[in-house]
Amino acid sequence: MKISFFKQLPKLITQTITIVCTLITTLTMISSLTTEVNGEIITFDSTVSSLSNGLNNGDSVTVGGITVTFTNAVITNGGSVGEVENSGILFSSSTEAGTSDVISVDITFNQNVQITSYEIGQREDVPTGRFFTLSGSNGVSGNNVIPSGSTQTEISINFDTGTIPFIKAGESYTLSHNLPTDNENDPLFNLESLTVTAIPEISNWQKQTSPATQNIQEVRYFNNLFIAVGNGGAIITSPDGKIWSLQSSQTSNDLNGIAFEKGRYIALGKNIIITSTDAVNWSPITTDINSSEDNLYDILYNNGEYILAAFEYIATSTDLTNWNIIRENTGSYNLVKIDGIFYYSGENGDVQASLDARNWFPRLENNCYVDNIITHGGNLFTVGCKSSPTFGSVVYRSTNGEIWDEISNIVSSSSIFSGLASGNNYLIIVGSGGAVRISVDGGNTWGDKNIAGEDTFSPSIAYGNNRFVIVGDSGVIYLLEDMDSVDFEISSQINNAVNISWDSSVNKKYSVEFRNDLKDDNWIKIQQNIQGDGSTLSVYDLINNSDTKFYRVLESDL
Repeated sequence: MKISFFKQLPKLITQTITIVCTLITTLTMISSLTTEVNGEIITFDSTVSSLSNGLNNGDSVTVGGITVTFTNAVITNGGSVGEVENSGILFSSSTEAGTSDVISVDITFNQNVQITSYEIGQREDVPTGRFFTLSGSNGVSGNNVIPSGSTQTEISINFDTGTIPFIKAGESYTLSHNLPTDNENDPLFNLESLTVTAIPEISNWQKQTSPATQNIQEVRYFNNLFIAVGNGGAIITSPDGKIWSLQSSQTSNDLNGIAFEKGRYIALGKNIIITSTDAVNWSPITTDINSSEDNLYDILYNNGEYILAAFEYIATSTDLTNWNIIRENTGSYNLVKIDGIFYYSGENGDVQASLDARNWFPRLENNCYVDNIITHGGNLFTVGCKSSPTFGSVVYRSTNGEIWDEISNIVSSSSIFSGLASGNNYLIIVGSGGAVRISVDGGNTWGDKNIAGEDTFSPSIAYGNNRFVIVGDSGVIYLLEDMDSVDFEISSQINNAVNISWDSSVNKKYSVEFRNDLKDDNWIKIQQNIQGDGSTLSVYDLINNSDTKFYRVLESDL
C-alpha cells in the first residue's frame, strides 16, 4: 500500500510518511569500550571480540548495523598479528624488542560513513610530527596528529578528513602512520576508537518519460502541482512527478524561472513574462522593461507590489506591466522572503539582505556565484561555486541570515552544484555530471549518488507530495518518491486511544513518534527500540478530543 505524505484522519489524527532516520554511531574499533547508539547502550565485550587478542586479517566489529573489517595488516618485529591492548591498536614501535607493531591496516565499512573524531591513548613523550593518515580511492585524509607530551590520558580529537568526503561502503581504505619502526624505544600510542557517522545513499532515483526535449531550467511545486520551465518557452506540469504534460506557453523565448503569486503562475525568462491561473492557458504580459538584454529570473509579491529579480536589476511593479528599477547591477538569480527579510543571491557569489527590498546589505560575498536560498532545519542554505583558492562547489549555511559558514565537507570534485531542495528531513543538492548529494543531518555529512549518463542537471530540484523531482538538459526528469518510507495504519480505539500499526522486518528496530505542529521539529517519542520480527507490530497512544497529532514510524538497523 502506498500512502500520501499526509493522510487526514477523522477529527483527530493526521499521519506522515516516515523516512529512515539518521543513524549516528560511535564505533569502537577494539572491544571493552562502551558507547551509546541512538539512545541504546551497547558494550563491546573483550571475550566476544577476537580483536582483543590481536589484529588478524578478516576480523570485524559491528555496532548499530555498522561493520568495520580489518585486512592486509602490515606488521613488523616478527609477529603474525598486530599488538593490541584492551582498548586499541598498538600503532607505533614498541619499547619491548620483538613485539609486533602495526605499520598499516586496511579498513572496510559496510555502509557509507564519515569519520568525525578519533581517540588515542599515548605513552611517554611522543615527538612532534607524528601522525596517521587514511587513504582510499576517493581521497587522502589530512595528517591526524598525535599530541606530544608525557601522558597516559585518552585524548579525543576531531578527525581531519582531508580530501575524503566520506568512506565508500565496501571499499578498502588504508590506515597508516609515519612513525619509524626500526627504533625499539620509539614512543608508542594506541588508536583506541574512531567515531563514524552513517551517510545515506539514496539510489532509487527513477527516470521519467518527459514530453520536452529542450533544456529545463527550473522546477517548483505549487498548489499540488510540479511545474517546470525551460528553453524555447517549454512548460511541463505534473501532479505526481510521474506523468508530465507539455503546455503551450505562447512564447518561444527561453524561460528561466517560475513562481506562484497572488493566485496565478508567473513564468519569467529572456525578455518575457507570462502568466496563467491554471498552468495550462498562458498569456504574455507587455511590460515597459522588456529589451533584448533582459534576463528575468525570479519574482515575489509583497504588500501590494511585485518584486522582480533580473540579471541586471531589481524592479517593482503593482501590475506586472509598469516597472520601477530600484537597484541595478545585481546579477540576481533568486529572490526570497524569509522571516520578514528579503534575500537575493546571484553572480559574484553574493547574498544580499534587505528589510524593504530597496536598501540592500551584503551578507555573503564570494567570487563565483550562489543560487537558491532555502530554509532547512531552522537554518538558511545556499549553493554555488567559488574560484579561490581553487575552483569548486560550495554550500553555505547560516543560522541568522547574517553570518554564512562554508560547509567544507561537501563533495565538489569535478561536479558543479547549483540547485538544492529540502523535504522530509532530507537536504539534497544537484549538479553537473548527474551528481546528487544528500544530507540527513543538516548539512554536516553528505551521501552521494551519480545518475549515470546524465551530463548536466539544471539549477533546480523541487520537493512536494513526499517526493523530489530533478530536471535537466534535453528535458530529463528524475523522481525520488516514498523515501524508504514505512507504511503504517492508524485506527481509533476505545478509552481515547489510537492504535498505530505497521509490518515489521527482521533485523530492524522501530521508533514511534508524534508532533503537534508540522512546523515544529520537536518529535516526541511514544516508544522506541521496538525490535522487528517480521510480524505486524502496534503501539497505542492516548489522545484527547482537542488533540492534533502528526505521527511517524522510524526504522533503523539493529
